[in-house]
Amino acid sequence: MAPSADPPLRPPKKQFFVSLAALTAANIADTASSMGKRELNPLLACSRGNFTAASAARKMTLVGGLETMELYLFHRNAHVSKALTILNFAGAAVVSGVAARNFRLH
Repeated sequence: MAPSADPPLRPPKKQFFVSLAALTAANIADTASSMGKRELNPLLACSRGNFTAASAARKMTLVGGLETMELYLFHRNAHVSKALTILNFAGAAVVSGVAARNFRLH
């Protein structure tokens, strides 16, 4: 008897995981573009108002928590994958725009 192979991911599942990667990449780009610059988000700014390594750690913790919650929701009810995929791609687009703006600033 041949070992059974796992069935390939259905497109909605693939798109969901790609959207998570896009959101992560956008936030990494935003983090890189913000280092050492003035931070407008008071939750991320250090005491002098700049974006520092501690700010980056807080940001990535928040992003990781969000994505962990999404994975939990996805595994509990795969029907939410379409909505989460749309939200992730929209969020990635917005955050990418912010990163592009930050890279243009000195």
